[in-house]
Amino acid sequence: MKKYDAIIFDLDGTLWDASNATAAGWNAALISQGLPELQITADQVRGISGLPFDECIVRLFGHAGQVDFEDLIAVIDAEEKQVVEAVGGTLFAGIKTGIEALAEEYPLFLVSNCQSWYLESFWSHSGIKKFFQGEDCFGHSGKPKAEMIKEISDQYSLKQPIYIGDTYWDQQASHVAGVSYAQVNYGFGQAINPKLSFVNFTQLVGWFQGEIL
Repeated sequence: MKKYDAIIFDLDGTLWDASNATAAGWNAALISQGLPELQITADQVRGISGLPFDECIVRLFGHAGQVDFEDLIAVIDAEEKQVVEAVGGTLFAGIKTGIEALAEEYPLFLVSNCQSWYLESFWSHSGIKKFFQGEDCFGHSGKPKAEMIKEISDQYSLKQPIYIGDTYWDQQASHVAGVSYAQVNYGFGQAINPKLSFVNFTQLVGWFQGEIL
């Protein structure tokens, strides 16, 4: 008998890594705004991945007193959209075959703090949307991740879902939503003593498949 009746996935750091494309787009925006000295790296993007878009911008550039955040956010969003839609990101090893295998046994969902266009770009580049029964993102609902997880659970009448992410923020959102959490250790961040964690996606798939044997 399965302990969990559904799996809800985070996106960045859990299913794919588009940090190089995001950094390229953000840096193009900074140059266009006359702020080349604020250019960032893909690793800096990974460090704030999982937060709502506006908060990411403030965390990275809040120290720069000359920045007009309202204008900068709009330009960064537009430039990032152009690059990510063109080149996408890289799926982590085992995602395509693993998601297909999991979808045969569990309802799958996705909840992310990303923009709406970003989620659509992920679906387009990854080709795995058909395996998911539902989704939400900050760009769609404007709600905190914990609320999105809770609403997915309620909307689909999930009794024992589990949220899979890669950061402490994901772990906290799961806790607030009253949902179990599993950590993927190949992602961008860390969790505090997660009860369940995986070193790669193949191990994750094997664990959930073994749960129903």
